[in-house]
Amino acid sequence: MSYPFRFITFLIYFLTCLVNADDIYRLNVGSMHTCTSNDIRNEIFCWGSDSYGQATVPNFSENIISVAVGRWYSCALLDNNDTQCWGAQTLSQFNPPILSNPTAIDSSAFHLCVFDDTGVVCWGNRQDVVPNLINPSQISLTGFHSCALDDTGVVCWDENDEGQATVPSLNNPIKLSSGSGGVVKHTCVIDSLSAGSEVICWGLNDYGQTDVPSLQNPSEVAVGGDNTCAIDDTGVVCWGRDVYGINSPPTLINPTQIVIGQFHACAVDASGIKCWGRNDMGQTDVPLTLQTSDDDNDGIYNTLDNCPNIFNPYQYDLDNDNIGDACDNDGDGDGVDNSIDVDDTNPLLAIDPDNDLIDSSGILNYAQDNCPNTSNPNQLDLDEDGIGDVCDNDKDGDGFNASFDANDLNRFLSTDPDNDGVDSSGLEYYRNNVCLRPPGCNDFDPCATVCYEPTQDNCPVISNTSQSDIDNDNQGDACDSDIDGDGFENEIELAAGGDANNASDYSDVKENILAALNANKHVPAIGGIGLLALGLSMLGLGAVRLRKK
Repeated sequence: MSYPFRFITFLIYFLTCLVNADDIYRLNVGSMHTCTSNDIRNEIFCWGSDSYGQATVPNFSENIISVAVGRWYSCALLDNNDTQCWGAQTLSQFNPPILSNPTAIDSSAFHLCVFDDTGVVCWGNRQDVVPNLINPSQISLTGFHSCALDDTGVVCWDENDEGQATVPSLNNPIKLSSGSGGVVKHTCVIDSLSAGSEVICWGLNDYGQTDVPSLQNPSEVAVGGDNTCAIDDTGVVCWGRDVYGINSPPTLINPTQIVIGQFHACAVDASGIKCWGRNDMGQTDVPLTLQTSDDDNDGIYNTLDNCPNIFNPYQYDLDNDNIGDACDNDGDGDGVDNSIDVDDTNPLLAIDPDNDLIDSSGILNYAQDNCPNTSNPNQLDLDEDGIGDVCDNDKDGDGFNASFDANDLNRFLSTDPDNDGVDSSGLEYYRNNVCLRPPGCNDFDPCATVCYEPTQDNCPVISNTSQSDIDNDNQGDACDSDIDGDGFENEIELAAGGDANNASDYSDVKENILAALNANKHVPAIGGIGLLALGLSMLGLGAVRLRKK
């Protein structure tokens, strides 16, 4: 993990440490299902009724800005200026208009609205005509009426049969709720006063849902079909119709959000998300991943903590396997346990007995140390046989052990007793002075000999770097007793006045020798014994000549 990436990761989780679950989860509720978006991990979770697929969240490639839940459907506002909905597709809310930089979305049973650069844009089966709003900041939709909060206060429109759209006199409304996706006919706000705040409700009151009890500094309000709940200094307080225990919330620790469906409610508190009320469709069965706590007290909730039982507020995760470095037995993800990994922060280095910083484990998908027990950081391998030069007994790959190879860095020179730089082993193979043996093929493999003719030092014990061989008899001139191959040994030919390097003087040399024999003369350069040998050689001269030629 790069340091910039680590810093960003730390910053995200540091900010998480400063906030509570309210800043992580955003609750939205329909009639019998609930969804929440996770701002930290760009995820959406839904649970409860899934009769139309409204709780089956699709995959998103874009970032999620906001989530809205209708009666039988759910929608996400994405950062590509579009919405994606799932669930019941019989309504026109699945066909949004063109949006310009939308920032938030809300929904009812039948329609949706968003905030974008043009203001509030709505679409669906009704209420697509929005009144003139001045800098709207909040909007709340229900099946038959909608309300918004703008610079003028609270503005409501559409049906008003129970007075739900008739806004009373307010001082400074700061929070607004007219329902959460169901059929609701009352509206509530939190009105800020000089001495604190209060909840004010209006509209249908057949179950006392607009009869606000005494509250202490209310901060949140939620409107259900026939009841209302608020969060104040004492916790969650509910009033109105009480069915399925909807007005009796469980114990909550510092609740910060609340929403109400048809007959169930959910809240966010310090331990995560808790729901209560009707549960015939699993609408109160909150997924375990959303029930937050912080067992290691590092400020990261267990559901987000990559080491939930070990204090690690920075959340470092080098190999990005979602297991924090503080509790990851293989921190660098190289497949080698930290206890034996020579460097558990480097995925390219696991086992290194020679301390040359080159891995020798053989289990990584990288080049491994070609001399695992001998330090060789440069990893030189002349013959490319996978064995580094510093530990290769045959560096040049010519089949000769370095202990008796004339030059273990030159595959063309193995045995050279005369030190003339020409191989005399007979085991190297060339064509046009280029070795045709492939890398790693030693002298005794079939690949070294097929179709190639051997060449070796033509005077193994006499230095002759030029390898001159006038008569092409594979015996170098430096050690050839008959250099020109004319049948006369070099010293006899010279004594007879010939040229040992030129076979064309054969006739002249022969005549000189015969003349000397006929005259019975002593040939000083040859001597008596030499003359006898010359005479004997003359007897077979023809045969020799034929054989040599």
